Amino acid sequence: MAVAAVTHLGLPLDLVFHEEGYRGGSKNLIDAFSDGKGFGFPLLGAWDMTHPEKGYPHMQKWIRDVSWL
Repeated sequence: MAVAAVTHLGLPLDLVFHEEGYRGGSKNLIDAFSDGKGFGFPLLGAWDMTHPEKGYPHMQKWIRDVSWL
């Protein structure tokens, strides 16, 4: 969701995936999320949080209102 937030705000992904983190894998993560091949966002779609036509990282809701307990 952090990637969606920085994308929404028009900020660069290196704010989330900074050089000093991710054990040297920040560039790979930036490349993956830039190409739409990141991880975790299929659940955001299942919870109806992503925009139905545009998909991730375009959000229609920022807070999940579905509970699967």
